[in-house]
Amino acid sequence: MYQQQQPKHLQAIKEVLFHNKYLFLKILKYIRRDVMVRGALVPPPPPTIINHDFVKGAALVEPPKRYLELTYSVSFLVNNKYYGTLIDIIKCNRLASDALSVGGHLAQVDDHNAMKRLIDLLYQPFKSHFTINIKNTVTKDLEKIKNFLYLLVSHHGNIKVWRVVCDFINTNGLVQDKGKSSKKEKSNITSIMQLMFANRSDGYFAEILRQAVLFNRLDIVVDIVQDVGADRIIKYYTNPLKRMFLPKNQVLEFKPELADPETLTYLYNTFGDTLFSTILFPTTTMTMTALLMTYNIDIIQKNLHRFSHNKEEFYKSFKVTLNHFFTFVVGNQYIQESIGNSRIKSLYDCSLVIMNHLHFDLTLIHKTASHLFPPSTTTMVTEWYQVIVLFELFQLTIDIYSMDRDILCRMVSQFGNSQNCNQNIANYMVDKCGFNSVCKSGSLLLVSLAYQYVQLRVLVTPASSSNFHLISLSSNDLQVLQFLFPIVKDQLHSSSSSSSFNQYNNELYYENQYCINDRIAKGKPQWDVIDYLALESDSSCRFIVSGASITRLLWNGSFAAVDKLIGDDGLIANYIIPSQEVDVNSARMAKYFKREQIIPNFGDNIKKNLELVSYMINVYENQLPLPVFNIMLKYAVYCGDMNTIDRIWGYSNQFIDQQQNNQQPIMVQLDPLIKELKLSTIFELVERSIPLYISSPDSWKIVGQYGHVSWIEDLLLKYTIPHQSNNGEPCDTTIKSEYITKLLDGLKYNTDHKDSIIGYLWEHEKFDNHKSKIKLFMSK
Repeated sequence: MYQQQQPKHLQAIKEVLFHNKYLFLKILKYIRRDVMVRGALVPPPPPTIINHDFVKGAALVEPPKRYLELTYSVSFLVNNKYYGTLIDIIKCNRLASDALSVGGHLAQVDDHNAMKRLIDLLYQPFKSHFTINIKNTVTKDLEKIKNFLYLLVSHHGNIKVWRVVCDFINTNGLVQDKGKSSKKEKSNITSIMQLMFANRSDGYFAEILRQAVLFNRLDIVVDIVQDVGADRIIKYYTNPLKRMFLPKNQVLEFKPELADPETLTYLYNTFGDTLFSTILFPTTTMTMTALLMTYNIDIIQKNLHRFSHNKEEFYKSFKVTLNHFFTFVVGNQYIQESIGNSRIKSLYDCSLVIMNHLHFDLTLIHKTASHLFPPSTTTMVTEWYQVIVLFELFQLTIDIYSMDRDILCRMVSQFGNSQNCNQNIANYMVDKCGFNSVCKSGSLLLVSLAYQYVQLRVLVTPASSSNFHLISLSSNDLQVLQFLFPIVKDQLHSSSSSSSFNQYNNELYYENQYCINDRIAKGKPQWDVIDYLALESDSSCRFIVSGASITRLLWNGSFAAVDKLIGDDGLIANYIIPSQEVDVNSARMAKYFKREQIIPNFGDNIKKNLELVSYMINVYENQLPLPVFNIMLKYAVYCGDMNTIDRIWGYSNQFIDQQQNNQQPIMVQLDPLIKELKLSTIFELVERSIPLYISSPDSWKIVGQYGHVSWIEDLLLKYTIPHQSNNGEPCDTTIKSEYITKLLDGLKYNTDHKDSIIGYLWEHEKFDNHKSKIKLFMSK
């Protein structure tokens, strides 16, 4: 962290290092993780990724930034919390003049010592941004400050940073002119929050206060209240003639999932129940919900009359509170954490007080909860007991069949899979959450115990339709599926004259028929689970899959699974229409499709690449059509595998006659390779005399940023095509202005070759039309 103090001798070394430009750049040159490419040190290319749609995309990992790049990248430094580097850049006057805006990223700095140092180094920009006249306040000036504080609160809410910024504004930003103000209220203003309160018609004070409340910045809320005064705020909000609210479209909604009981309790204790509701809900009435979500038994006891006066509203609010509890406390595994333990007990105590006040008999609920656990006094069992009671109360507020299925699954996952799992708990989970939910989220132990219970019920009352429990194959646990899938197949194989039983079989099949398809549609499928289900399927339980799912399975190499899914006829055309083109990554995959459908995609496996090339050559009987050749060459180039490129390029001679007949020329675009910094591959292509072209201005920027002076001639001037003629040939026109602009933009970061490249541009006649731009760049 920035605030850690360094030894004096290290500080002295840093002072010498950062002020000696030659030494500084020399050290940076030696520690750079670069590779030498044609006279220039460039970052190694980041790995190329293939997304879930099998399309090669740009690299997700950005190349390491050079020091000069950082002088233009305040956002990068702040977002990554490189505050020390940012401060050193500013201190040594290396920050680009157009790279800093006080009203932008600096509000996101969450270290108060770093913020102090930034304010010291950038005193004038901060003062200019925050200066405002107390007596003649201009809305746009106040809005700039509001926006900065708003971003500070929402991004991190660090109270120390808040105070550093507010203290600076209060000391250096608030000024008064010599004119007399008719607003006496403004005469004693000493802080920015007092000024916002005095100008409350703008709504900025209410906006900042609500932002701090809704983001649970309790320290900032307290600081604002103490600064302005609770009495003044109460007087303002309780006077209907003076009170003004934000427009509805600017009001942030109160979100229970973000609610913090401590913040809500402070609001209630400071402003009372009426104002407590007004601040939270300026456009709606949710007072009971907010009261319940304080989890504060003293507040609940003071407001028992509210709950008994309007029971319908209470049950609605109670439902919202418990829904939040089971979604964000139980669902996020907080039960075994201190914050979860505290909230469980608090909500449990509050709920009992309310229910007793409403004369609700809890005997049966306590009996149900007690029955689930063996005699024990451990803390964990006590907490689970309280969760069960709350879950029983939750079910009183909502129809079990309309309850959020995710909540039921969370309940199963958190409660049924705990170390306390036993037959009683399994029975309870089936009765309350349904066997289907147990199958989706339960452990193997819980699922097996629940199945025993279901089987027992069928034996006792076989004719009861309530004993028809659907089995879900949606679990992500392979062991659970290995237990359940044979049961499903056996059930579907069975026959019965009972119409209800046949209906159950239909529902059972419908429940699971898209099981594999749904799994593959997810971002990161569990291929072991998918392969198991596919390979174990049979005529009684055949899964429905889409053509896209079949393609993904083939791409993954799950050929046996595909063979099982498409059936005995093996017709891939039943899933993918013959005219549809398909990305193929192996010779084995290519065999499933007609040759006209195949778009070869190459990866990191050289052996697979060469096998796919050989397959394509063989399937076309050594007579590759020019469009197919171009596609293969393009993807091989983007892959960067020179073995594959050489294998394909060896067939280029057969297309000479076709090109002379004005058919599609062989041309490979370099822009994707330049973007991904595959510069070594580019120069290997140049050596092989493969026809290449550049069309993106961004490629000029990258060459300017990393390249050697020779790259201007050997790459940019040689291969850039501003536009093409009707026959596809490049037109020899003057260089576009946007290319030069991008090139100079990249040169700002080129520490090694900037001067030589600028000299080349100045002397070369092709750049004569852009001398003014080059001269302006040289003058900076």
